[in-house]
Amino acid sequence: DDDNDSTASSDYDDDDEFSSTSSSSTLSEKERNKKQADEQQPWGGFLWFGRRNNNNNKPTKESNNTANKAPTQKANEQMPLLRPPLPGGGHARPPKTMQQSVGSTESSSTNKISNGHYRAGDSTRATVRHGNGTAIPNRLKGKDNYSSDNKSCFGRMVKLLVWAQALCANLPLTIGGLAYSCACMGVVWFKFAEENLDSCVPVHFHSPQCTYPEFPGCFECDTSARLYKVAYYFHMVCSTIAGLLALSFFGKFILARRVVLDELSNPTTATPAGLICMTLDIVFAGRGAIGETMIVSASSIHLCLAIWFMYMTLAYHIMPQPSWFPNTVGIGLSAVKTWLYYPMAGHFLMAISLSLNFLFFPISLIRVAVNRKIAATVGWMQMSAPNVSLYALTIMAQPSFMEEHPDVTTFQIVHRLVYLPCMHFLFGMCLLGMCASIHSLVVRWKEFSKLPFSPAHVAFCAPTLSHANAVQAYRGAVDSFSTIPVGSPFKIALDCYWVVVLVSGTIVTIFIGLKFLSKLPEWTHIDTTDEIEPPGPSETAMTSSNLLSTAETMIQPFVSPAILQAQEAGALVLSQDVMGSPVFRRTRKVTALGFEPIMSDLQMEVERELLLEWVALNPPRRRHRTVSVPHVAVYGSISAEDDESEEGGIFGVGMNSPFNRQGRGGAANRVRANTLSPYVAQNKKAPQNPPILE
Repeated sequence: DDDNDSTASSDYDDDDEFSSTSSSSTLSEKERNKKQADEQQPWGGFLWFGRRNNNNNKPTKESNNTANKAPTQKANEQMPLLRPPLPGGGHARPPKTMQQSVGSTESSSTNKISNGHYRAGDSTRATVRHGNGTAIPNRLKGKDNYSSDNKSCFGRMVKLLVWAQALCANLPLTIGGLAYSCACMGVVWFKFAEENLDSCVPVHFHSPQCTYPEFPGCFECDTSARLYKVAYYFHMVCSTIAGLLALSFFGKFILARRVVLDELSNPTTATPAGLICMTLDIVFAGRGAIGETMIVSASSIHLCLAIWFMYMTLAYHIMPQPSWFPNTVGIGLSAVKTWLYYPMAGHFLMAISLSLNFLFFPISLIRVAVNRKIAATVGWMQMSAPNVSLYALTIMAQPSFMEEHPDVTTFQIVHRLVYLPCMHFLFGMCLLGMCASIHSLVVRWKEFSKLPFSPAHVAFCAPTLSHANAVQAYRGAVDSFSTIPVGSPFKIALDCYWVVVLVSGTIVTIFIGLKFLSKLPEWTHIDTTDEIEPPGPSETAMTSSNLLSTAETMIQPFVSPAILQAQEAGALVLSQDVMGSPVFRRTRKVTALGFEPIMSDLQMEVERELLLEWVALNPPRRRHRTVSVPHVAVYGSISAEDDESEEGGIFGVGMNSPFNRQGRGGAANRVRANTLSPYVAQNKKAPQNPPILE
């Protein structure tokens, strides 16, 4: 028994429960608690078991280390037994204490059972026996290791769920542009195969042979042909990918509704939203009852979005630019798909798209040509308005009657007099838009080439493939109603132009799409702990200095105040506080806001000073407060409903918000960055030659 004193001493010295400073009454209470716990779980759940002599309560385990026997015996005699003995005189001990004592008294190179004692680390034994031969079940032997594995597995699962939540909640809204490009690419290539395969013949749109209703026209094909199968499967793959990307936006809305509402509250960040509806229209067209429900829902949402977006443009006093087109003119694509189920509703949406195109496109064309402050990504979208309008007009080429072989003589005469000239005019607008897009990229290439890759680069995908779709629709109108013979120079040039645009758009879409998806984890998992939170939209310098009421002009040497406000406020993202809890924070650690690349602090300050200089020379006239900026009144005062409202404040982080906890990142407890220029705060003009600090 004396040989085991060193082991017992080492064990007791490492266990805080055996502190010599504890009173006898406290120890008795602990002993009773331990006995009650062990009665419910006799084996104690530990991996190491010792054995005591019933006569003197000394350990009987042999040890090679016999040093310091006398102090060990003395300490062991003073130590009361706090855990009930196991069958045969064994005594359960904590795993941590066991590991320390074993490591200090015996060699760690072997794992064995000595005198009926199980040593930690021996995971190969089926059973462990005490001194009296009582077997310990195998399930108890590895219980602690099993719990550790469960905890580590559970921790990995939790981390994976948190990672997926941040990925979905912080998805860039421009993912709709990538989804639309993918869907449009599948449709155009599928139509290209139908037109060029000998196994496909054109049929009436309402005939039973029209199994896949896509504009322009419809074809009946031999589905057993190899090339047709390739084109069909490519189309389905593109539609599936596009549908998943578009539906991810609804996951974002469920997980981070405040982020979506914040993006839709500024015309700069809300510009890509219409592409989500356009993608759903393409993917679900002709899919039965489910497709009809999705088409009607997406078209209705797109119409409401167009009304809301135009309200915001009036509130911010901004003028048309190419980034407006997805939310406004883009409703023409919804018109085409809605016409499949409700012809009158489709014609109504088509009329809206054509009207907005004729209203916005000329103004946007001039502003992009003369204003260098418009971003290159935004300028490239110039061609998208006439593209969608021309495609929307193709529904006029399809008769509304249901006969399989109707008399189309009168129908073709009317369309040759009215429809075909309209298509020629819109195609000319498409070519003009393409030239304007190329010109805007060339003149801005020097500045644009220095910018890092961002979600705004998706702006180069959607308009290009949309242009290929418009050219294809125009070709269909020429082939159906024009008297130009096949093989003429005009048709040869048109076909070559179509193929070049289609191939170029496909290459650009695949390259940017793959790079976009590879960058998503970096863009969505943002660490905001070392950043002072930017001010909210109602606290920016644009608001406090009443610059939001500054109206834009056709030719202006400054960036739009709406864009500067979005740049100051940054993006609202789902992040984590110092405690690891989810919290909504604003950050400028993003690479783009909508289709606008993020500005640096220096660039934002320079643009703000240019705006102040222009306002000083051209003071805005005072307007009646008939329209208010969302969350901000016209002249910069914060509305009472939005400032710390009971529903959670402007972005759901008000006084009663679950995210507004002391020390947990609530809006009232977080420090906001002061983005006011010193000249703005003092209502002074910036000096022409600022002093140089040595």
